[in-house]
Amino acid sequence: MLVFKRDHAMSLEFENKIALDLIQALSFSISSNMRAISFTCTGDKVDVYFVLGQSSEIDDEEIIDITCDFEALQDGPIDINCHVEVFTKDIVFGSLKGRILYASKQN
Repeated sequence: MLVFKRDHAMSLEFENKIALDLIQALSFSISSNMRAISFTCTGDKVDVYFVLGQSSEIDDEEIIDITCDFEALQDGPIDINCHVEVFTKDIVFGSLKGRILYASKQN
């Protein structure tokens, strides 16, 4: 029988809520240039990682909008950090940080 500590179960519940909120914030916002999106949670801090195929001001603005939409879905203040990386080569499975929400098909 598998037993979780209470704080572990609460952190998993928190991470699942963050995943759902991010998915909602990402709806209709992922461009063809966005190659992968993932996140990590540490305490009340959330780091969101965006991997782009090429640098794009339009995507930078969209990422700001996504972050604002995500923040608006929270019950209270939360520390959100966004990281944007431009990566032109194929993404190797396991190279993305944290929990993957989106990864585009590689050619």
